[in-house]
Amino acid sequence: MSPADSPPVVDTFSVTPSEITVGESFTISYSVSDDKGLERVELWRAKSEEDPGEGSDLWEKIKTQYISGTSYSGSFSDSPSTSGTYWYGIHVIDTAEQWKLERDYGKGPIKVGVLIDVLFFSQKDERWKDKCLDNSPYNFSRYGCAVTSAAMVLNYSGWDTDPLRLNMTLTAIRGINENGDITQKGWEYMRLKRVPEEGIGDEEELLKRVDEELAQERPVMASVNTTKYPLHYIVFRGKIGSEYHFWDPADKEPTDRVWPNGALGKYTLRPLRIYAIAPYVPPIAGKGIWIVNISKIEEKEGGLDNVINRLRNAKVSYVTIKCGDGRFFWSAERRANPERIKEFHDAGIKVLGWQVIYGEHGAGYYKTGGWPEEEADVSNKIMSIDGIDGFIIDFEPTKRGEYEYYVGSIENATKYLELIRKDHPKGKFFIAYAPYARVYKEHKPYYLNFSKYCDAVMPQAYWALRPTDPETEIKRMEEGVEGKSEGWGRAYDECTGERIPIIPIGQGIKTEKGNDITGDDVRTFCEKLYEKGYLGVSLFRYYFEGKIIKDEVWRAYRDCFNSQLTIIAHSPVDIAVTDPAGFIINKEINEIPGATYTEFDINGDGHPDDRITILYRKAGDYLINVTPELNASPTDTYSLEVSTETETIILAENASVSEIPIKPYVFTSTVIFDTGSPENPYPSISGIHNGTIKPNQTIIATKLYTYPCEGTGGHTEYARIWNKTWNATATWDGYAGGHNITFDKPVVLLPNKTYNYTIRTGS
Repeated sequence: MSPADSPPVVDTFSVTPSEITVGESFTISYSVSDDKGLERVELWRAKSEEDPGEGSDLWEKIKTQYISGTSYSGSFSDSPSTSGTYWYGIHVIDTAEQWKLERDYGKGPIKVGVLIDVLFFSQKDERWKDKCLDNSPYNFSRYGCAVTSAAMVLNYSGWDTDPLRLNMTLTAIRGINENGDITQKGWEYMRLKRVPEEGIGDEEELLKRVDEELAQERPVMASVNTTKYPLHYIVFRGKIGSEYHFWDPADKEPTDRVWPNGALGKYTLRPLRIYAIAPYVPPIAGKGIWIVNISKIEEKEGGLDNVINRLRNAKVSYVTIKCGDGRFFWSAERRANPERIKEFHDAGIKVLGWQVIYGEHGAGYYKTGGWPEEEADVSNKIMSIDGIDGFIIDFEPTKRGEYEYYVGSIENATKYLELIRKDHPKGKFFIAYAPYARVYKEHKPYYLNFSKYCDAVMPQAYWALRPTDPETEIKRMEEGVEGKSEGWGRAYDECTGERIPIIPIGQGIKTEKGNDITGDDVRTFCEKLYEKGYLGVSLFRYYFEGKIIKDEVWRAYRDCFNSQLTIIAHSPVDIAVTDPAGFIINKEINEIPGATYTEFDINGDGHPDDRITILYRKAGDYLINVTPELNASPTDTYSLEVSTETETIILAENASVSEIPIKPYVFTSTVIFDTGSPENPYPSISGIHNGTIKPNQTIIATKLYTYPCEGTGGHTEYARIWNKTWNATATWDGYAGGHNITFDKPVVLLPNKTYNYTIRTGS
């Protein structure tokens, strides 16, 4: 080969730094030369623990730079989206299309690592090192490794917490004992499960489980033996090649540790604690309003203050504001922006953005549709608006025509969903989709797919547009829910295995066609949904063609679908509530369907207050734990109140933070489940009645009351309620208890479950 035929040369090649966390970038630098002329340099990347070798299918070309001349120096920047071990290489091509790799000159490929972005906490942090765990004599500096490690994992998983606040919360729920150890209740509360469940398992087996979790972008909390102490906790945050990297809470500053060498010596592995995804409860409940072009509504109403006042008067808890259409991200003037969101939040109203998608470039009446990449880019911009509480996809599969909406393929739909979940993972950001309430066979694959990626479905039950009546539209919607017709009703969440929540949308204003909307329509729609135990409802839409929702509709909406229980704590404290069934809601977690936690200035004193609303109140004791906020002073005061539909009870008023009780406040809720006395009762005679009951909400009862006929002593002598795994009985002990009989244990009937009963009456 003559010098004129010489291929291009890679003179230098480097990648810095050698290790980053997800979200950071590598800089890939190079110098290349060629005697004839350079044409381009291609950057290639492979994800593999070992060098995949030349020609492997693992290599992927990710970027290209076009260059010229006989020598050139340049660089690339690259940010892998997931953790793991990566290899970088380049191809240099000259004007004769001759090419060479960096490995041809011994310059590479170069191995680098990406670690999970886990925030580091030290148990020796000045803010809490001398604080005691629970009410024990043991402080963070020596004994706080477990709580500190748990705070790292939970913070990564979306909890707004740190070791000090987590310690206070665990103390409040008895998640730490007097020895400073996390109890089983504490582990369950944090959703940290032990692996293996039984037996210790050898280190090789446990490291394989670490691999499995890291592959899913989940940090792993591990208990270890050390050369100094019998028990310690660390957090694995990634694997580079064969090396496991971890944070050690015993370090005062963040130090990249490589297994098995920690701050306290050489470690050996004990059972793990792995973060498990908790059942997802939507951050919205109660009543919402849909908004298109909020600037026009502000103009019509005379400012955002007046809009918010109207919504608060109607007891609206969330708004959905249109922020984009197809491939177009709306201007800040027309959509939700940080300033507007703050004003809504200050009024205790949550804000979700929404967007219409089409699945194909140029689709739709106004030709605004985009390809999956284009529409996903808009969606991700909406979800990145500062302060936004969630995102809704307006997904309406239709045929091509004058008023077409989604016309893309199922492959396009899947690609779009993958792209938005890549930047906003499930369990960390709330996404719902809003399809038609009536679903047809050809659309079933789409609905099943959207339910897999979304946290809730919001079917458009527009009775007036059909036209029909609200009850018929609900019935038609529920046929899809129960799987009686083809549709989204059979879809289940891939993480929890449960059916995703359904939050129907009704009509608040007449649109292009159909019947007018009346207050009675809205009242019927909301009351029927409330009776059936739905978590929320919303109305579409606030404003249409120069008109806003009529006053009679606002009044009807105000008076229905309201929370049965509200707990308010005036600053500077946080609250955690455990309901009679043992489910919890606090700032970090919500296990109670239909409950919400909001912070805003309720009493106008300039400081945010905490409010928990519970849509469906249960009978029994609500336990309310109060914990001081991080910057609270011992001399600060707080107040605590509980309101039901009929009364407000003050549990604490201007109490000192330093005197917060160790035991929780208790509110005893009495709820009567009453079938009512029949209009034409039969005479009171002895007999046995067998049947089944299927409640639409949780019922907790301790007694059974029997309505007697007038002038008789009719009563129930014996009652039994049971299913395959559970049984409760009650036996009459004379008229001392009147017409009540008491069960031998609390009767807890769960929604949508069928129970058998036997009732034996006496004359």
